[in-house]
Amino acid sequence: MFHKDAVQEIQSHDFAWRRVLVFQKGYCYDCINQRIQHYRMSSPPVSTVMFPKDIFLDDEKIQKYKNYRNHDQILQRMNPVILSKNKYMIMIHQHNRRSIFSEKRELVSKDKHNEILKEFGINEKTFSKVLFSDSS
Repeated sequence: MFHKDAVQEIQSHDFAWRRVLVFQKGYCYDCINQRIQHYRMSSPPVSTVMFPKDIFLDDEKIQKYKNYRNHDQILQRMNPVILSKNKYMIMIHQHNRRSIFSEKRELVSKDKHNEILKEFGINEKTFSKVLFSDSS
């Protein structure tokens, strides 16, 4: 999930050849236990690659242009711009295939939870209607 200002920040950068915009720092929210922790990945899947139009529309050209095979290679093989922190949130809920919440990461204090959730447009109604619905 992206912060409401994430798209604006992405769009503020001019095109450059093989430029990738990377959000490295964000949050991980355990919806079940209502815990938030700081989350950092050096090459997370929450990045934006800038493509020329003719390359973006051609599957073969896209692979050559990207010049990487997995997210771990993004910073080494592209022209990275590290974006501001806390603009994404990884959600842990009952439908996840695997949990990435780790006791090793720094927890956000409880008194800041509501402020952070509000910034991402999340409230208790969100959980009761979407995440904890018994209907599948």
